[in-house]
Amino acid sequence: MEIALFILIIFVIGSIGYYTWAYGISPMPTLGQSLKGVVEQIPPYTAGPIYELGSGWGHLLVALAKHCPQAKIVGFEISPIPYWVSQLWVKLSGVQAQVERKDFFEADLSQAVWVVCYLYPGAMQKLANKFHTELPAGCRIITHTFALPGWVPIRTIQLNDLYRTKVYVYEKKAEWK
Repeated sequence: MEIALFILIIFVIGSIGYYTWAYGISPMPTLGQSLKGVVEQIPPYTAGPIYELGSGWGHLLVALAKHCPQAKIVGFEISPIPYWVSQLWVKLSGVQAQVERKDFFEADLSQAVWVVCYLYPGAMQKLANKFHTELPAGCRIITHTFALPGWVPIRTIQLNDLYRTKVYVYEKKAEWK
């Protein structure tokens, strides 16, 4: 029994460590004021698809599903342990949301009404290009902590938390120069 538990712990740590190394970021939960600050940017009557890129442990995904119950909420998470935890979290919460074990850079975001992400600067740079080419006009994007390079936010919220966290809201325009 002790050996099995030890092997399980090594597997979990190794898996999270590998995906952190391979993708350049560990799964970080959005909690407290940050969670509230992000969710409040989206009108609760939103009905179209809301995609969370890098949904990690599922905290924000579940909060979005509770806040916008008629919206299609989809999270993308590539790391297997956070993916499994978020699947369980969604089921236990009783919300309508789905989690896909997929690299969000390969996901089709062309139907998005909102996109939410809490990532790192390198990913934000790559997403800036993906958003330009793939998102429909009028789609709104919320980023937590890190701005979207080359984009001008329609609003920036500074939270009253320990880190004075910034939440950026962008809108995809019909035409880009």
